Amino acid sequence: MFILKYGDRQELIPNYILLITYNLFIIIGITIINKFNNRLKRFSGFNLTFIIISIIVLGCFFVINILIDSETLNVDRWSALEGFIRSVLEGKYPYNIKDHLGQTSSNLPGLFYLGLPFYFLGDIGFLQCVVFALLMFCIYKSSLENHVKTILVFLLLLSPAYLWEISVKSDLMSNLFLVVIFISFWKKKFPNISFSKPVLLSFFCAFFALTRGIVLIPLIIFLFKDFIKTDVKIKVYFLVGLLVFSFLISLPVLVLIPNYETLVVHNPFNHQVRYAPIILIIMSLLVPFLFSFKVKNNGDVFYHSFLIITLLMFITFTINLYEEGFTANIYGDVFDLSYLGMIIPFVIFYLLHTKNTMHA
Repeated sequence: MFILKYGDRQELIPNYILLITYNLFIIIGITIINKFNNRLKRFSGFNLTFIIISIIVLGCFFVINILIDSETLNVDRWSALEGFIRSVLEGKYPYNIKDHLGQTSSNLPGLFYLGLPFYFLGDIGFLQCVVFALLMFCIYKSSLENHVKTILVFLLLLSPAYLWEISVKSDLMSNLFLVVIFISFWKKKFPNISFSKPVLLSFFCAFFALTRGIVLIPLIIFLFKDFIKTDVKIKVYFLVGLLVFSFLISLPVLVLIPNYETLVVHNPFNHQVRYAPIILIIMSLLVPFLFSFKVKNNGDVFYHSFLIITLLMFITFTINLYEEGFTANIYGDVFDLSYLGMIIPFVIFYLLHTKNTMHA
């Protein structure tokens, strides 16, 4: 879909040729990597090569962020986040401030803290670079066979959806990568009892839940079954911590609310739910509670999250196709194709946790 949409903006190569060539390249690439499976397994310099390639790609991503003039982008995620942070720092209510495309921000308060270090570094896009480094570290430290690691990196770096995120300095996929990395780390640290540190866990849950609503899906699947099994004291610690930390994280924004009327009109939820029907969003937040009881390991968390988010996106996209047509959804602005990329972090970490156990 990304190739169809953005390939249409050039006239040198027909779109269908681009699409066929891309898919052939992916198939041939995977075939070649699999063919050299044994050689990669015996290659003593694989780890060093992996590190060098990761550093080179990381450097390229930094250069891309520096060279691309943010103001020329027709995507406003970077400016929505940058404007959000700037407004809060200047003591202005952030949800009625317009970005460089004239849109208001839908960022939840947690993104203020996530983007703040990179705001001070001078480029919000550096967030994607740092998250890429963390992702490469996770793949590197996994016990996946060398050819599987190679395939994962190959597919990621040739994913138009991922490269689009890097190029337009979008924080969406990076946000989700951080969530799945946290879930992986926490399960590794506390393999038997997720609520060993209920207050600390409540902080991370509050923080991530206040970055994007969609992260509630993996968090609920990950924790709800264990939450039910914990004693009352732990439940109270966790819930009180969740409320307190949610309030504290939101406080810089809450104190800036000018009046009730402004809050009703200008709030992040009005924009966040505009693509999917409300009933569908509610269902997608209820189903994870049931799926949580099916979880036996982290792989299950990512697999069920993948299913729910994919279904949510597929139904929403199908409804939009029916109402607005194929052309308006693919080539126009009726549906944000980048939302479909939300499944990529869950696919990658599902593979990491079903084919191996991550180790330090």
